[in-house]
Amino acid sequence: MIVLLTLLIPSICRDDYVFIPSNKTPARLFIFDSEIISIQSGYINLYGTFVCETVVIKYDNTRLSKEPAPEIIPRTFRKLPRQIDISEGCINHPLSRNEQVYEFRSGRLIPGYLQQNFDFLPEPGEAIIEFKDYVYSKTSKRIYNLPGKFVKKSEYESEKIKMEEAEKRKP
Repeated sequence: MIVLLTLLIPSICRDDYVFIPSNKTPARLFIFDSEIISIQSGYINLYGTFVCETVVIKYDNTRLSKEPAPEIIPRTFRKLPRQIDISEGCINHPLSRNEQVYEFRSGRLIPGYLQQNFDFLPEPGEAIIEFKDYVYSKTSKRIYNLPGKFVKKSEYESEKIKMEEAEKRKP
C-alpha cells in the first residue's frame, strides 16, 4: 500500500512547503438533507474519497426548531453564543458563502464551490489540473478533501514520522 501511495501522490516539495500524503487522513463530513442532519467521522483515502467509520451526531431535521425563547433559557446559559455551528471543523464546511475550492480525485483537482448546503458543485468550463501542478500557499484555493497535508520544509521530517506512526496505529 505504501508503494501505491508513493506512486500516486509522492511527497511534493514546493517553495517553503512539502506535501505529505496519507492513506487515512482523519476527517469529519457534514451531511444535510431535508430530513436528516448528521456528522460522520472517518478518513479520506488516497483517492480523495471520504470513508465513514462512525456517525457522530444525527438529528431528525423535521423536529428541529428555532432557538427557544430567552425566558426559557436558564440564566447560566445566556452568556453562550446564540448559535452554535455544529458543522464547524467538517471538511465540507464552507469558509465563506460559495467558497471556491478544489476537489481531489485520483491525483487531479476539480475546481468548484462548496455551497451553503455543504455540497461540492464543480465549476462548468474550468480546467481540471493535475495535483502535481498545484502550488500551495497560505492564500491559495484550498483542497477540501486532501489526502494528506502540506507542512513547512523545516517541519517535514517530524510531521512525516507522526503521520506514519498514526497510520500504523489504525486498523
